[in-house]
Amino acid sequence: MPAAAFREPMKTTVSLILFIALCISSTVLYAELKQGDTAPSFTLRDSKNRLVLSKAVIQQKPLLVSFYFAGCEPCKKELPEMQKLFEKHGSAVAFYLVSTDKEGAEVAVPFVQKLSVTIPVLCDKYSDAAKGFGVTKYPTVVIIGMDGTVLFAASGYHEETIALIDQVLGALHQ
Repeated sequence: MPAAAFREPMKTTVSLILFIALCISSTVLYAELKQGDTAPSFTLRDSKNRLVLSKAVIQQKPLLVSFYFAGCEPCKKELPEMQKLFEKHGSAVAFYLVSTDKEGAEVAVPFVQKLSVTIPVLCDKYSDAAKGFGVTKYPTVVIIGMDGTVLFAASGYHEETIALIDQVLGALHQ
């Protein structure tokens, strides 16, 4: 039997093993956070190019981060609802929108301004923070307590989720 006959099945087997390994590692890299998990820390620049360190923020008050990108239809629905929550709970909880737009603030800021949203925007051009938080769907909202644990995490836009976020935020400043 020629050697080439053995190489083809071997190539297929190796390719399959590599594909499975990639799928497993992607699952681990992008595992979604759950309540009680330790939130990853991040350092990102805001729309005015100032550094924001999540660890410094949670030393002052709980933190809500909402990951989005310009053009995300569910995000367009969620962001005005986030604005209402920001107006209601913003004195007790730090709010940040985290844009994963590769173009940075030049795209991220006009998108939220069109929606009349005033929540501060952080730029995650390379999606490092999004990867750390396991973001696989947009929008993704995570609320982090002052001890660094995840108090709430949800992906996608649902009206019921906004009500749950409101309840969690309300409990934080009672």
